[in-house]
Amino acid sequence: KFPSEGETINGVSFSKAFGGKGANQAAMSGLLNPLGSTLISKVGSDAHGTECLQNLQTYNVSTSQISQTSTPTGTACIQVDSTGENKIVVIPGANSELSEEDVIKCEENIKKGSGLICQLEVPPSTVLKAMSIAKVYNKRVYFNPSPVISLDVV
Repeated sequence: KFPSEGETINGVSFSKAFGGKGANQAAMSGLLNPLGSTLISKVGSDAHGTECLQNLQTYNVSTSQISQTSTPTGTACIQVDSTGENKIVVIPGANSELSEEDVIKCEENIKKGSGLICQLEVPPSTVLKAMSIAKVYNKRVYFNPSPVISLDVV
């Protein structure tokens, strides 16, 4: 059961896991590709950011293009009830600061890569810039348009 507005209830369990669409995609790509993968992202200069970088490296993901910022690392709170229904609150944190300029600095990585995987957990303008660079080098782009945003934002 989810709490009603203003209600506090006791939970059954708690767990912490690494993830996020981009991190999960990079991790699976790193595991499947003997050459690994590279994630272009931002994390906070906090303990969670350091843990995320270490975790990605265990999946053969290069973190050389992940910059750190004073903004806390993004996270999500996922509640799941006994029927499997969930409610998710995402706090983008440092990811919301990934800019077009950051992506431009990674152009050589996009050029050398076999493809580009994008999603919308970073600003849409940043995603579009990455896609436009990939297009210049005739790279295949895999796009997961999630989380869903209003098209007028783009």
